[in-house]
Amino acid sequence: MTSIQRFITRFTLLASLALSGAANADGIGTAGVWDVYITPDGAPGPVAVNRVHFDQDGTLTNIDPQFGTGLGTWAHTPRQGYVSEIVHYFVAGEYEGNIVPGKVVVKGAGQHIDRNTAEGEFETTIYVGGEIYQELSGTIYSERVGAPD
Repeated sequence: MTSIQRFITRFTLLASLALSGAANADGIGTAGVWDVYITPDGAPGPVAVNRVHFDQDGTLTNIDPQFGTGLGTWAHTPRQGYVSEIVHYFVAGEYEGNIVPGKVVVKGAGQHIDRNTAEGEFETTIYVGGEIYQELSGTIYSERVGAPD
């Protein structure tokens, strides 16, 4: 089983957790604001930084410099880990006078290094007009912004 297949399997199983109970149970304090450095597979280093707010109730808000604000959910996994899913909507263009909708779905999974840093993987699917336009994956490194909760 490939790393991506394991990631998707793990994400699917853990996404069904009761988010509000899990959000308070880690002892690490995932809730808060984080800067997330994104490195697609094959890139020599981070190509973008997102700011993410993990709320105690298991929801999150992501600010992406390219796609704007996205909303999603997150949950804890064993051994100080987490999974998340974020959705961004955007206007992909116009065709014959009609707006062509776009959607970005980002699934992530990671582990805390300590209270203020974490690392993991992501898988992104970009849809244009309801069809898959592009898929990419890579790694993430996150740093807490400000004091821990």
